[in-house]
Amino acid sequence: MNKQAGQTRKVAIIYSIISIGFIVAVMTEQSFSGLQLTVESDIWLPLLLLIASIGVIRKTIWGRWFGYLVSIPFVINAPIGTFLGGYMIWHLTKYRHLFKTWL
Repeated sequence: MNKQAGQTRKVAIIYSIISIGFIVAVMTEQSFSGLQLTVESDIWLPLLLLIASIGVIRKTIWGRWFGYLVSIPFVINAPIGTFLGGYMIWHLTKYRHLFKTWL
């Protein structure tokens, strides 16, 4: 049996990098698409993405479901987000049997 869950680990690492970039942008209160980012209101989304990435990398069941949850908004952001989100959802579904542990 293949121990690798397809490309989910690689996409989760990309999600982690995106999340860390957004955390840095929020912490330094940068402007993004004309919106001013603030720690009080904007830090939760990149943190959720980072938590989901860690769960997927560790191949946990909660990480798989959390990966679905954070991948859905990615699908809306064409073209790169659509590719990443759809690709992650496809791999999480195709290799769901490899995600067996809760911790």
